Amino acid sequence: MQTPAQVKLAGMLLLAAMGVSLMMTLYNMFRYYRYASYGFTVTGQSLFFAVLWGVLVACIWKGQNWARIGAAVLLGYSVLMLLFGFSRMLSFGRYGSTAIMTSSAISLAFAAVRGYAVFLLFQPEPNAFFNRK
Repeated sequence: MQTPAQVKLAGMLLLAAMGVSLMMTLYNMFRYYRYASYGFTVTGQSLFFAVLWGVLVACIWKGQNWARIGAAVLLGYSVLMLLFGFSRMLSFGRYGSTAIMTSSAISLAFAAVRGYAVFLLFQPEPNAFFNRK
């Protein structure tokens, strides 16, 4: 069975979100290079999740059902971490900064893109693709 268009589109959306996330990470790494702890922890974590998303997309395109479930779980984890980040910003009273608000808006936009991609993976045509025997 050929890969459905929805699965291809979902993979492209996930890869685009991953690419922009990596570019943002690299930008912040070079911007805050003086802070060694930022560079090692945030960059390492971002690279780990980028590789994980990449592996999931490759497996999704091959029709492996566990990969789309993994993408849904990873999306849920990402949204929870985003919400925890927002709660920390609000508790510290740092929600007024333009840079923080821009970063938050970009994070929300890419969470929405990833959410739409995962939604596409659970439609009837992709379901048949993933559940074939």
